[in-house]
Amino acid sequence: MNKLRLICLILIALTSCKINRHYRPLSFEEAEKPQAPDYSNVVNWASLPKINDPADRVPSSSFTNNQQNAEVDVFFIHPTTFLSKSANWNASLDDQETNNWTDNGPILHQASVFNESCKIYAPRYRQAHLKSYFHADEGGYQALELAYTDVKAAFEFYLANYNSNRPFIIASHSQGTNHAVRLIHEFIENQALEKQLIAAYLVGMPVMKNEFKSIKPCIMPEQNQCYCSWMTYSNGFKPKFYKEEWMNNLVTNPLTFNEVSSDWSKYEFHQGIVMGSFKLKYVSKLSTKCSDGMLQIKKPKVWYRFLIRTKNWHKADYNLFWVNIRNNVKLRVSTMQTQNTN
Repeated sequence: MNKLRLICLILIALTSCKINRHYRPLSFEEAEKPQAPDYSNVVNWASLPKINDPADRVPSSSFTNNQQNAEVDVFFIHPTTFLSKSANWNASLDDQETNNWTDNGPILHQASVFNESCKIYAPRYRQAHLKSYFHADEGGYQALELAYTDVKAAFEFYLANYNSNRPFIIASHSQGTNHAVRLIHEFIENQALEKQLIAAYLVGMPVMKNEFKSIKPCIMPEQNQCYCSWMTYSNGFKPKFYKEEWMNNLVTNPLTFNEVSSDWSKYEFHQGIVMGSFKLKYVSKLSTKCSDGMLQIKKPKVWYRFLIRTKNWHKADYNLFWVNIRNNVKLRVSTMQTQNTN
């Protein structure tokens, strides 16, 4: 419970979304519980290979959505997008405003990273409202538990109906990473599914170097059956909620995907940023290093850098390194396919 409390507090600070912090919600018991999703109904998925959705898009004509031919899957768990003032603790899957935030935010900007190498499976789920992290004792813990029951059910449905023993990737961001870590503990590590795991991209939340017993941190860009993690901040910045325990975080450098190093990466390693407009820009503009349990970045090398005041780059954990992540996924998949043919 203490670990979950820490994660909750971290997510409060990480988000830059506007919220009425003084709003006192109903208790979890008093609030309405949304109906559990039926994952046999495609409307309860934000992305599936057989439907037209934002994860199919690419930010440049130099990229291709290749889901139709992909031999690998990704199970993607999106971050918190239930942001509106509400008496409920968990999002209804009929909440169109939340669904629009999900589709035009993380599904478009994050899940799309994988559409060259993987078929994308991204469930909608009764995610915990952002206020859960301000009011943990009144119902926040329970809201996260309810959210996880849906993620678990979606993964079980995916395994039974879509996977067909194919290799897969687990990918996530923020609240989604909380659920993804638990999913790996319960379904994958030290179990038969571990052999099918290519890699896990557990982004935007603290994940320890020794989080899993049998699944090791990724220390080489082509490595399989491993996991990556990072949280992005400006050089020299430590948020107010920084904990010494973060020194035990796994910090993967998404520009190199090699063994953790405190050296600044070369700008030439940076392959491009996907902007809020979902356009690719600014190649070779970032340098990064792993330090103090965080991924630190220098100000992007653009002409208006003197105007940039951002210290916490949580919302851009994928966008800043979109092309690098995409190419790393392709490399890991290729390595797996080569090993399977030998």
